[in-house]
Amino acid sequence: MIGQFFSFVNGAANEQQLRTFLEETVSVLPRGFLGVKNTRDILDAIFHALTTWSPNKALCIPMFCLNILECDACRALRSRRTMISQPVSELQRHLVVNIARFLTKFILANLLDFAFIYSATNKSHYQFYDRKGFKFWRGIEKRKFIRDYDVKIAAPYSEISSKFIVGSTPCRTIVQNVSQLTSAHKNELRVLAACLDGHVKAAGLKPVGALTFEIRRLKRFLKGYALRCQLIRKPGSKAPSKRLYFAKADISNCFAAIDRKILKNALRKLVKDRVMTAVYGYGKTDDFKRVRIDRAAPTYETAVESMLQAMKRKCLREFTKVPVKVQEVKGSEVVEAIMNLLAGIRLSLDSSGRLYTMGKGVPQGFELSCRLAHIYLLFFEHMSWKRLSTLTCLLRYVDDYLICSYSRMEVRKILETLQKPNVFGISARASKCQASFRIPNVQRAGRYLKWCGWLIDTKRYKVFQQRSDAQLIRATRCFSKMEYARRRILLRQWDGNSS
Repeated sequence: MIGQFFSFVNGAANEQQLRTFLEETVSVLPRGFLGVKNTRDILDAIFHALTTWSPNKALCIPMFCLNILECDACRALRSRRTMISQPVSELQRHLVVNIARFLTKFILANLLDFAFIYSATNKSHYQFYDRKGFKFWRGIEKRKFIRDYDVKIAAPYSEISSKFIVGSTPCRTIVQNVSQLTSAHKNELRVLAACLDGHVKAAGLKPVGALTFEIRRLKRFLKGYALRCQLIRKPGSKAPSKRLYFAKADISNCFAAIDRKILKNALRKLVKDRVMTAVYGYGKTDDFKRVRIDRAAPTYETAVESMLQAMKRKCLREFTKVPVKVQEVKGSEVVEAIMNLLAGIRLSLDSSGRLYTMGKGVPQGFELSCRLAHIYLLFFEHMSWKRLSTLTCLLRYVDDYLICSYSRMEVRKILETLQKPNVFGISARASKCQASFRIPNVQRAGRYLKWCGWLIDTKRYKVFQQRSDAQLIRATRCFSKMEYARRRILLRQWDGNSS
């Protein structure tokens, strides 16, 4: 039993019993799989985190096991994977499962009576809170949410479109819809989302959440730079090849910074007097679930074609080739419906039953938040940079910017625009701004610039998709020796430059 290996001594763990339990936990792993040094490292990491923990503080345990799985011993097993009794991937999963069971049973059942877990987005560590510490940090996040979104008590008889509660995690505050939405309300949200996407496409702007689209733009820009360098390096040409300058920025509180008056103006300029034709159809997934697909376009033929393409991309079966319903939606109706939905949002911050309203911003968790934030930032970019040089590539995914340019001054001007106060309320976090060259009050990046899960090599001008150790473990196939070595060297170089 777990309890017989553990007891409290003055609010902390008994060191001897804790170490005994850890050693017995690791002993169930395949012999020789980790090696003596790696086993000692993982024991020391967990042991140090548990024994130094104190109440009202987050217990942070780095998941060194994921890094250890990519050690020399595991690499040797990969090269001799035909000589072991089980595939390497199964042994790796077995190790992760054992460590996960240890963290769950040992910490939740013994160390913390009332524990709350927060997992980082990159799965690099876990944080454990007791009840008192959780309430303390949750209170800080709630007060910050009230300040950022200008939360006030709602009028008693005001119209309510939807009711939300504030999420219960000690990280970025996200609201959750708890109102009983009718089918008509859900269909209205689907139609509005399809109309917004249709207006963005009709205006020739980039779609929402198009990370792949942005990466393709960056690769084309880098390819054009390589071709330009080849032309310059021709015999007889004395012009030196210019280098590229990179920088990245992250918008602070993007969703809370949205001014609703400016958002309404941006929506009106986007939709104009355009009338969208909204259509929808149904298809079935592999497990025979019925899925509804909504699309909108200025013409009926374009809307139907877009709907059928979406169904094929989702690999739906038995989908309707003729729309179930066709609806004409005016641009002014879209703007009015969206602003009414935002004004009708009500929040429940506690168990008192009192409802609150938000004076500004678009809360994360609202169905149209990502699209509205995207349109707001498009309007900000149009007003701030009406014309950029063709030698500059400005990329954005949600609220993360990446700048690549031939001109050092162009990069500096864009960063200065993002950092200085403006009427839009958009400002970049100084702590998360990085540049490949020296700029005052901006962090200097290393050779590899990390952006939205991709690594940009600022010396060789190449783009790599960054895969964590956990993603390498879950890979369905084993990489070749050369590919495996290349990926590990790349990650080590990134870790060294970031430190």
